[in-house]
Amino acid sequence: MNTTFLAVALAATTALVPAAQAKESIFVVSPFATAAAKQDQIRAIGQFLAETTEAGETSHVLNGWSQETIASFKVPGDSERYTRASSRMRANPTFFKDMKAFAETPPPAADAPHIGQIDWPAVLRRVGRDFAADIPRNLIFHDVSAVYHDVRSPEFSMRGGVLFSEAHLEASRDATPFGALGQSDYLTNYTVHWGVNDGAWIVSDRHAHHAERIMSLSVSTRGGVLATFANDGATALENARSDKSRAIGAHHLNSDGRLSMIGFQRQAEAPAVSIYDRVLSDRTPALSELEQARDIEIAIRWTCACDFDLAVKPQGEKSVSFRAPSSAQGQLFKDFTSSSSLSNGWETIALTGPVDLTRTIIAANLFSGTGGRGEIRIAIAGETWAAPFEVTGRANSGDGFEQTMASGNPANMGWAVLAAAQIMGANQ
Repeated sequence: MNTTFLAVALAATTALVPAAQAKESIFVVSPFATAAAKQDQIRAIGQFLAETTEAGETSHVLNGWSQETIASFKVPGDSERYTRASSRMRANPTFFKDMKAFAETPPPAADAPHIGQIDWPAVLRRVGRDFAADIPRNLIFHDVSAVYHDVRSPEFSMRGGVLFSEAHLEASRDATPFGALGQSDYLTNYTVHWGVNDGAWIVSDRHAHHAERIMSLSVSTRGGVLATFANDGATALENARSDKSRAIGAHHLNSDGRLSMIGFQRQAEAPAVSIYDRVLSDRTPALSELEQARDIEIAIRWTCACDFDLAVKPQGEKSVSFRAPSSAQGQLFKDFTSSSSLSNGWETIALTGPVDLTRTIIAANLFSGTGGRGEIRIAIAGETWAAPFEVTGRANSGDGFEQTMASGNPANMGWAVLAAAQIMGANQ
């Protein structure tokens, strides 16, 4: 794969490029791809840029993992000499040399990477910082993953059908990698076309729908428009070439203020996986089983016109709740197999263990609404127990959180503290 190959491929391109199609572009690619896939990218991106970059304009290709500029495609300012794609291509030998070097470079060392992996929040920050646009411009993600994953921040991983709540977009970068606070102009004048490398990351139709929604909001809260979110790079190129600029959906931010990670389950597995769908155990575990428990799920659900919040604190560990959705031991999720609301989904906290459940504080707060009855479920390695609970006081928006989690006793009548051994009927 070299410049000569592209010269032959583009030599037949004799038509002038319509002005409506010409626009500077920023491409984002991943180093975590095969050499053959990268060579295909050079062909596709090179031809696209040769066809759409006008005289006097410069387009760039970024490494989506390191955020470094891989190559730049610049058409000299002689509008008559560079009216055809083939002449524009011949004016950029350095671009194709740099792209070829990228294609032939082995993927960087990384812990458990996946094909097409990029750090897309960092890419958006780089674009806002170094490529601010005062006229319309394309931002094209070509054959890259939409799944954010960083082993240094596993609590924010999007692997396994997990999305982040809309509240992350209202938060700062200090609080979450997805935070867009202070970035409202980063993508001004950008139309974003995202071509995902495949659709294997999607676990269900609902997951796909809400992934499109949260990615669209991730762009619009930064001032841009997400016009394409497809499972292939070719569609992103086609839509950019035809100058599609309408947002893929009329999505508006509807945040509940909680930094949650939202888990969606595979449609074929949901009846077996969801803690709410399991057959309850009639076995009475011994206390010794609770003292070194692993693979723990603790979940609450309710039917009243209210909102409960779950909080769990293993001995010697930080508490996990919507206030702090992750810790070294646990992670707060929302389960949607039994709830249709993104903002008020029933809550599940997973603990890796080993954890002494006999010394773990489990509490429910009546955050808002009326009523006060619900169900709590606890599972160890999938075996599940359940019990009803009730909060007799008024909703209080979490008042007394610190005192309850520090002492293990309800700070006021808006709380219920629940003992794992009692829920599970554990005995000596």
